[in-house]
Amino acid sequence: MKTKILLAAFCLTGIFYACSNAQEEEKKQLNEILAVHDKVMSESEQAMKNKITLDSLIKKHTGDTSKTNKPIALSKQLAVADSSMEDWMHKFNADYTGKSHDEVMVYLNGQHKQLSQVDTLLTTAINQSNSYLSNTK
Repeated sequence: MKTKILLAAFCLTGIFYACSNAQEEEKKQLNEILAVHDKVMSESEQAMKNKITLDSLIKKHTGDTSKTNKPIALSKQLAVADSSMEDWMHKFNADYTGKSHDEVMVYLNGQHKQLSQVDTLLTTAINQSNSYLSNTK
């Protein structure tokens, strides 16, 4: 009888431990996503500043395609990167009630990958526009 009680207690302990580990893993992945999100949001601010500067240069040199082709391309690149961030934010759903741990982790890992791609787009667009703008001032 004592053996059965000890076995049941051991099983319950294992179940509670597994559930707590699953929740910790989900929370850790969500925190990583939020950290990337915060980084991307600060980059987004710089992207919009660069876009405004580029758009001013485009207006200043309207009609002279030799001076507007590059700023137009960079401005579009910044707009696409910023739009990608907005799209990701609108589609992200942190409410995964009723889903299994595996489903939650697949979703969070996919979201982390998507957000990392947005980060790459934004970083590339900012670096290229910074380079162009530093050479035109």
